[in-house]
Amino acid sequence: MKARHFLLAAAALFGGICTLGLWLDQRAILTETRTGAVAGTTPVPENSSNPGAPGAGTVAGTSSSAGVHRTPHDPMNDAGPNKVHLGYRPGSAGYDALPPGVYYQNRVVVVTFHDISPSFRSRYTITPAQFEADLDAMEHAHLNVITNRQFIGFLQHRAHIPDNAVLLTFDDGYSDMYQYALPILRAHHMEGTFFVIVGKADQPADHAGNLGYMTWAQLEAMHRAGMEIQSHTYNSHYLVNVNGHLVAAFNTPIPVNGHMETRREYLTRIQGDFLKAREELEQHLGAPCTQLAWPYGWGTLTATHTALSAGYRYLYTTTPGPVTPWTAPDAIPRIDIGYDTTTPAEAVKDILDTARG
Repeated sequence: MKARHFLLAAAALFGGICTLGLWLDQRAILTETRTGAVAGTTPVPENSSNPGAPGAGTVAGTSSSAGVHRTPHDPMNDAGPNKVHLGYRPGSAGYDALPPGVYYQNRVVVVTFHDISPSFRSRYTITPAQFEADLDAMEHAHLNVITNRQFIGFLQHRAHIPDNAVLLTFDDGYSDMYQYALPILRAHHMEGTFFVIVGKADQPADHAGNLGYMTWAQLEAMHRAGMEIQSHTYNSHYLVNVNGHLVAAFNTPIPVNGHMETRREYLTRIQGDFLKAREELEQHLGAPCTQLAWPYGWGTLTATHTALSAGYRYLYTTTPGPVTPWTAPDAIPRIDIGYDTTTPAEAVKDILDTARG
């Protein structure tokens, strides 16, 4: 009888321990979800007086789950083909000793420009001379600009990338990109990835509230010249006032005809926008459109799921950080070096600092 009581007590204790362990696991998952411990959780608000200009407005909120998949821990010291080598100062304490001129391996720093023009229009405007000086500085520092095809292959674990890899991206699709950025890139034998507001194509420069966007003829010429053209939404690059906060239109229901959108209306609107951008780019350029850069730098989990369901596979944020073999493709980090006050030396330093992670 005593033995039976002992066995029953032991079984009850074991069951209690298992229940406690399950409860702790669930608490950990809930805590991770509530704190946004997923890739790309920090939105980067941008400021401008023009909602249609680069970085318009101040985005409400301080965190959002912009990625669906959690980015695993970056095992800097793991062995194997995916090991990341980082030698910001080759041979210095805390870094792998790499050959001279090699600062990092098996990772990419994605950089962003917005407006390249001789005329100052915002803090995101740099002159063509500044842009060319930035590219010269990258070359002098032995940074290697890779193509979009190489970058996607790297994310898919099927392509080798050079040391010190950098991907150049350009947001919004202003006509100055065709006039100034394209010839400079071609002179340097470099490729850029251009995220365009598709609904603005062919919109003239004197149209109210914009700075002039590339025409379809220009976008097609850019594509033929080897540039990658992808989506910056169809026409969702604007902010709305929701309860006193400026919020990106694709991240929230908005007032329509005197009432706030229902969830169904909101999802229908943003999915229609994402799909229309894809369809028009593919129709005009004859190439797949599977990449989207979020206006204002981030998308909510709802917006992210909707973009993925609309056929996008790669979503770009403005959360700073390097891209490694473990980066979630729906939360690709980028850094903005296209400020009017950023010198070429500072741009290179920003890239190297970002590569350090």
